[in-house]
Amino acid sequence: MRRIAFDSAVVTALNIIGQGASFVLFVGIAALFGANAQTDAFFLAMTIPALFIGTAVSATTSAFIPVLTEYRIKRPDDLGYIVGPALVVMIGLSLVGTAVIVAATPLALSLSATGLSEATRSLAYQHTLLLSPMIAVQTVIGVLAAAYNSAQRFALPAAATVVRYLSTLLLIVTLRPAIGVLSLSIGFTLGTLINLALLALFWHKLQIRLVLWTRLDPDLSQALRSAVPLVFGTAALQLGVVISRFLAAQLPDGSVSVLDYATRIASAIIEVLTSGIFLVTLADWSKLVVLNVQEQLRLRLGQTVMVVMFLVTPIVAMLLVLREPVTALILQRGAFDADMTAVTASVLAVLLIGLPLDVIGRTYVRLFLAWRETLVLGGLAMLRVVSMLALSFALMPALGVLGIALADTLAIALIALCLVLLANRRIGNTLASLWLPLGKLTLAAAGTGAATVAAAGLMQHASVWLMLILASTAGGLCYLVLSWLLRVRELVFLTELIARRQAKG
Repeated sequence: MRRIAFDSAVVTALNIIGQGASFVLFVGIAALFGANAQTDAFFLAMTIPALFIGTAVSATTSAFIPVLTEYRIKRPDDLGYIVGPALVVMIGLSLVGTAVIVAATPLALSLSATGLSEATRSLAYQHTLLLSPMIAVQTVIGVLAAAYNSAQRFALPAAATVVRYLSTLLLIVTLRPAIGVLSLSIGFTLGTLINLALLALFWHKLQIRLVLWTRLDPDLSQALRSAVPLVFGTAALQLGVVISRFLAAQLPDGSVSVLDYATRIASAIIEVLTSGIFLVTLADWSKLVVLNVQEQLRLRLGQTVMVVMFLVTPIVAMLLVLREPVTALILQRGAFDADMTAVTASVLAVLLIGLPLDVIGRTYVRLFLAWRETLVLGGLAMLRVVSMLALSFALMPALGVLGIALADTLAIALIALCLVLLANRRIGNTLASLWLPLGKLTLAAAGTGAATVAAAGLMQHASVWLMLILASTAGGLCYLVLSWLLRVRELVFLTELIARRQAKG
């Protein structure tokens, strides 16, 4: 567990840099273009290629890491015979997906985005065409990144992502004077190509000689078959994102952009705090499944749930209190005004409430991926989309864009509950020993929120920077003190880990 914690810390540090770069990118977009019909067209267009990109990359990473891990243990010399054909198959599928998306987008826009003007729909289609090369490029990146991660070389994919975000912003700033809002889609596409180039440049480090033929190894064929439910489930999730943006397009101008900005902030919290843990965990749990060490797997599950909750709960508590000044600090500049900040902060608050349950759900997803129970995950993904859309239609008339966010939060809670119950049926009550530790974390998080409220109230006349620094510091210190007084095991574990590292140093 200490090795996993160390690897997770390294990847998390890189992901913090990556999410920082992502924030810089979208803060730059907000400042340069604001939230209006033009940005609605871009963010709407971004969701359309993501139908295939998100599906292909997620399915590739999730389905191939367990297979590649098994190969590294049992048949390390044959890795090139599974990665090469995987590239060929995924590139072929991505080209088909690109053709379908480009052909179907005009009809989808005309039927679904009725709240948009003809000019905005036309601009959305232009963005879709310019973003479409990302489908094949991101698919290749997904295969290569899975190979890097299965070899526990987690740093390069994360570092390449940082370079991609920063280069994308630089390209947008450079191209904007000449081509205006189209610089967004061109910048994103070129930035993705730079990401791929970096992964290809250092491929020799893995010592895998790619064999690019189309005959599929039996294990690869099995992986592809097991990935089919995952593909459909992920496609359903991506379709849900697209439909939610189309629903937001029926609301006042800027609603799509507001929903997208708030979702990105909430997603960034999960990515920063947990993606490193989840990445290392999937590779480690896949190894435990191969070795058939079920009791150890159950122990690791409980430890991982507690670690991610220990990291996430204080951040959620503090951000719920500080959501408006944080949103203003991130986005409110240039073309992004105070009214848009207030709406975005309200949507963010609703999304933050569901964040702890989302983290638990994502943890259990890794367990089912290690088991290769992709049929379960595909079915639950579809259930989440259906429930989210039904709730959106019910809540949106009264709550507007807040109703869409609330529908997503409730759907996340439903799926997290289903995952826990299904895991319990297979390996026993996975939360049996966690209720008391989770209760301690809840108490510590409540104290964190109270301390943050008090500090923010005292500093309400200070500058935003000073108020955020002091309020978050007060909340963080309160969380650490309460965690220590309550003897939260994760704080003790991390303290001992740091002490050992310092002693060795």
